[in-house]
Amino acid sequence: MLKHNKKWSKEIIIEEIKKIKIIEGGVAPSIVLKKNPSLFYAAIRKQYFGSWKIAIEAAGLSPDNEYKKSGRTKIWSREKVIAMLKTMSSDELHSVRKLYPSLYNAACRYFSSWKKALFEAGLLEEYLSYKEKKILEELADFIRENQNKSVYKYNKSLYDRVYAYFGSLDNALKKIEEKNG
Repeated sequence: MLKHNKKWSKEIIIEEIKKIKIIEGGVAPSIVLKKNPSLFYAAIRKQYFGSWKIAIEAAGLSPDNEYKKSGRTKIWSREKVIAMLKTMSSDELHSVRKLYPSLYNAACRYFSSWKKALFEAGLLEEYLSYKEKKILEELADFIRENQNKSVYKYNKSLYDRVYAYFGSLDNALKKIEEKNG
């Protein structure tokens, strides 16, 4: 969901429409244009569906009902939150708070924290290992590009994430060494 340089197909468009339906409670054009304009414009291309109405029908939804739903109508439950989390990629899970605040807020409300929701969905380990990997990659890139520069001085944001996740810069550097053999 919300991948802007995505290769589209009818199947992917239908899948994305269904995800937005679950997250936002509706797929009226006004909702989709705010959340994922590239999906909307791909769906209305002649090579795919030619119109949003036909795309909605292909996803098994009623256009008449969907066009009426331009407000916030999504009602979450623990089960719906878990089901939606399980459909998301690691990239999507790391962007939920920004891109889908209603899902993030529901997860926090039903599970008392984002990490507890991920744990209940069986995704916490994947989420944390992905986060660790991204931080280590960014640190390795910084070191490679700025060999004699202080991470603390030149990239405080990275330093703060390294410290919060690994406890120290030395611990993170040891992890990089372990991964590189």
